[in-house]
Amino acid sequence: MKAIKIALKLDTFIQGVVILATIVALVALAFNKEYSGYAWKAFFTLGGVQILSAIGMGLALYDSKRGEHIAYSLGYFLGFVLLLPILSGFAAITNLNTTTIVLGGMYVFGIPAFLAIKYFNMTVRDMIRVNTVRRSFWDL
Repeated sequence: MKAIKIALKLDTFIQGVVILATIVALVALAFNKEYSGYAWKAFFTLGGVQILSAIGMGLALYDSKRGEHIAYSLGYFLGFVLLLPILSGFAAITNLNTTTIVLGGMYVFGIPAFLAIKYFNMTVRDMIRVNTVRRSFWDL
């Protein structure tokens, strides 16, 4: 039980640092387009950290919610790989660049941000729940 407590605290801390770095990269990108590489790297790092966390914590806690997160993330990634070239081609054929950029931006940044916040919230709730559970004599 103590190892799970430590692992959840460490996992929450690492995710918090990576989320903070991602927010900083996105703010920098908003002011200067030269920082787009940092934003992409931050998003991929955040995704990788959360997938590894979901695999590790899912196995340690026998938690099906983490398996669902992995499935949603894989579904998003497959959709990203398939849908982004279609959107790019659609933008090149038509002159609806603003609409395509807005929709693409929502797909590229909106969905991962939602998944990241949802998973981070799940990890924080699990950490709080594990650290506030009273232990009985039989747990010793």
